[in-house]
Amino acid sequence: MAFRLPSSKNKRYLTGADWIINMIDYANKKVTGVGNQSQIVVELAGSPSTDDLRKKLRVFLKNYPIVNGRISRDYINLAPYWKFDRKNSRPPKLKVYDVEAGQMPDELEQAVNTPFDDDREHLTFRLITSEGKSSLIMTFDHRLLDARGAEAFLNMFQLEQEEPGEHYKKVSIRESARLDRWKEQFDAGRDTACTLSAMAKNAQPVFPLPKAQRKKGFKFKVISFDKTQTEHIVKKAYSEAGYLLVMPYFLTVAVQALHKAFCGKNIRSGDYIIPVSTDTRTKDQLPEKTFFNYVSFFIFRISQEKADDFSCVLNDIKEQMYDQVKQKKLQNFNKASNLLRIVPLAILGPLMKLLKQWPIGSFCSSYVGENTYNFSKFMDKDVVNIYHMPRPPVSPGVGIYFNQFKGKLNATLSYVDGILNEDEVNSIAGEVKAKLNS
Repeated sequence: MAFRLPSSKNKRYLTGADWIINMIDYANKKVTGVGNQSQIVVELAGSPSTDDLRKKLRVFLKNYPIVNGRISRDYINLAPYWKFDRKNSRPPKLKVYDVEAGQMPDELEQAVNTPFDDDREHLTFRLITSEGKSSLIMTFDHRLLDARGAEAFLNMFQLEQEEPGEHYKKVSIRESARLDRWKEQFDAGRDTACTLSAMAKNAQPVFPLPKAQRKKGFKFKVISFDKTQTEHIVKKAYSEAGYLLVMPYFLTVAVQALHKAFCGKNIRSGDYIIPVSTDTRTKDQLPEKTFFNYVSFFIFRISQEKADDFSCVLNDIKEQMYDQVKQKKLQNFNKASNLLRIVPLAILGPLMKLLKQWPIGSFCSSYVGENTYNFSKFMDKDVVNIYHMPRPPVSPGVGIYFNQFKGKLNATLSYVDGILNEDEVNSIAGEVKAKLNS
């Protein structure tokens, strides 16, 4: 019988993926003062009643006291878990204000760059109106929700408005401690360590971080495509990459757009290393698996010398993706990261760096896919678009992220303020538009 450490069936233990996200959160706070938080922006045609929205959010969040939890350790087995009071919840924070149209991008950036008040606050809401339109912003702690989880959470809110009931009971608030199958986890650990070490051997191109980073937030450039444009883009992706293989296609576009920026700064060393997060849930696992992180990572190596050749980069990404799936690299990464949970966060980052296991990446990327929010309205107002504004790890400090909502594609360039100048940002955005619309 396999050795299993004692644990509680009623606790929500953090997984290895959760602990990696916590490590990134800790590192970001040390450098910028703000953790690994993100936000989802819901563009609306019109503005819902603020009093009604505040009331309904309060009623909705009473069913989710897990939102006000914090990290603790089980004194029996030392595994980290999410501690929360099942009978108490805080009222949601909702700020409402009106701005001129040109101020909207600045307000969105300020929202995601504002730290939470304390270790029990993990969600804030803002409703920004401008010229008869509005944007609902949900800023969330990535330790509590990942991108698809945030979409699912908003979907649950709207579902509750249209079909009042006990939908919250479908959401799981428990997770196994995974304190067994030790050989399997250690084998996965050896495989993952070898993979990361091989990736870190040669110097990888990175953008130099600006000085006085603690005063620097993240800035964003959101590029949106209408339904006709998106239909053309997806059709072209299927034609060139293969049916449903849009992630390798979008990543190739991101590589070529950022390659031009690297060359413009005369940054030439080694190969591009690109961690790409991918969701491990199936559609039928939502809304049960709404909270916390269900991600793993592809890690791609792309030759800088061949980065100008679209077909070469695309085929290389596809081949590496197939190999990593075949060799179960994603599953091994998550199993291996379970072993890291014993290490305190203050030690984990420096330890990984010392062992040349982290940080890895010239830039980050992901494709969330079609939005999990299933409704065409929010609080009786038409939803025009939904997109994400994530703060990537401060090293490498830049990322390009893709998502779709109701047949509309969005690409978000996220970067540490000062790592790119305005001309470089516009050039990267122009390259993304040109490549996707070609």
